[in-house]
Amino acid sequence: MAVDVIDEGDHFAVEATLPGVKAEDVDVRIEGNTVSIKAESRTSKQAAEEKYTYRERYHGVLQRSFTLPTEVNSDKAEAKLENGVLRLSLPKVEKAKTHRITVSA
Repeated sequence: MAVDVIDEGDHFAVEATLPGVKAEDVDVRIEGNTVSIKAESRTSKQAAEEKYTYRERYHGVLQRSFTLPTEVNSDKAEAKLENGVLRLSLPKVEKAKTHRITVSA
């Protein structure tokens, strides 16, 4: 599956091409900064019984994993499948800021 990852500052935008796949057949998992996408393209019963002379379109399980440069907040991640394109919005984890604490005597 073809995947584009765009760094948009506070989040990563991911687009994956999944033609002919339904939303219920897509599984997205995030662990730290690793994103895994698994999708299944199913053939109809009629298509499975037909005798093809030539067949190029893939039907079956597609799986892809990739590592992002930083961790993302999986609790705030969003996913939408529209017109054969899966779009993910993955907010980056906010890094702890360094604070200086004044020590009193």
